[in-house]
Amino acid sequence: AALKRHNLEQGEKVKQLGVQMQRIRSDLSAASHAGKDAPLAERARAAQVASKDEKIAQLEVRLAQRENEHRRLAQQLTLYKHGAARSDGTTRRAAKRRPA
Repeated sequence: AALKRHNLEQGEKVKQLGVQMQRIRSDLSAASHAGKDAPLAERARAAQVASKDEKIAQLEVRLAQRENEHRRLAQQLTLYKHGAARSDGTTRRAAKRRPA
């Protein structure tokens, strides 16, 4: 379980670095198109687009992290459900039907 968690964490880190690398490439591309000779409005627009791209990249990373957390919690819930059903030999439904 620890190895699997570590593997997921490393996968997340690789995704984050990939997103950062893509953002840097787009920033460099925007900077080359909007050089110092470009009008102020064009440079401001390039900066705004780069800012939006950065925000999108950050949100994509957060989404991937939440999806992994959801997957992990769903697996944990399944394990707990199976563990509870096995520990008393009944399921929750059967336990509720029994008179106390």
